[in-house]
Amino acid sequence: MSACKLSLLSVLLCTLTACSGQQRPKAATVAQKITVPTPPAVLTTPEQKAEFIATHYWDNFDFADTTLISDAGVTEQAFADFVNLLPYVPETLIEKGVDAMMSKATVDSAMYAHFVELSEKYLYDPNSPMRNEEIYIVVLQNIVANPTLDEINKIRPCYQLELALKNRVGDRATDFAYTTEKGGKAKLYSTAGDPLLLFFFRPDCPTCKEVKEYVKKNGIDKKVKIIYVNPDTDIHLDTIYDLRASPTLYLLDKDKKVILKDAPIEQIETHIKNN
Repeated sequence: MSACKLSLLSVLLCTLTACSGQQRPKAATVAQKITVPTPPAVLTTPEQKAEFIATHYWDNFDFADTTLISDAGVTEQAFADFVNLLPYVPETLIEKGVDAMMSKATVDSAMYAHFVELSEKYLYDPNSPMRNEEIYIVVLQNIVANPTLDEINKIRPCYQLELALKNRVGDRATDFAYTTEKGGKAKLYSTAGDPLLLFFFRPDCPTCKEVKEYVKKNGIDKKVKIIYVNPDTDIHLDTIYDLRASPTLYLLDKDKKVILKDAPIEQIETHIKNN
């Protein structure tokens, strides 16, 4: 873990556990109805403390108290703090922590539905700055495996999970045929590029135009091969790629493996500069 991440993690741990015995400011606190467990003194490193908190974060939250559903200052803030902590712990513990949260929420169907809603809002919504599909996959897997839900309530999560599991970072992107800017036909696997940027857009999308202008203004198109793909022209793409927003950007390496999935153009630009 980098020094920068360690520093950020230390700040977050101080916020959650009230460093030096001081009380957290009221503006940052998750009220008084949830107390984040304090790591034992034997755990001394930020990583160890983060792992403990991620695993035991919800121990003192009363999932049976449905009045907390409407109290965003408690439940939603607690959820946001929890999600902010997860990128600093090992993947195995992320799954354990998220599963623990969702399993505890099954004590009440309304509470479980609320945590499903919060998960989609923070982890899956294209406009969320905390969006994290890998964590959301864990949530979706929990929903699909939940024996208390009927099949009708699992239709949408199953569809989301099916798409989320496609073209993940590290996987080879699914091949497809597309219409070139000159009106011809080509296939992804026959298009050379190192790296290669898949730019899924719609012509009537203002944000797409803004991102295209950003690409040209900052010379990104000079450093990466770009395939502009209109899903309305090349049908069925939305069944093999998760295209919830326009534009949707995927950065691939020379072997067509996914480097960044559904990433903002600024993140892609940074990656290109650093690599």
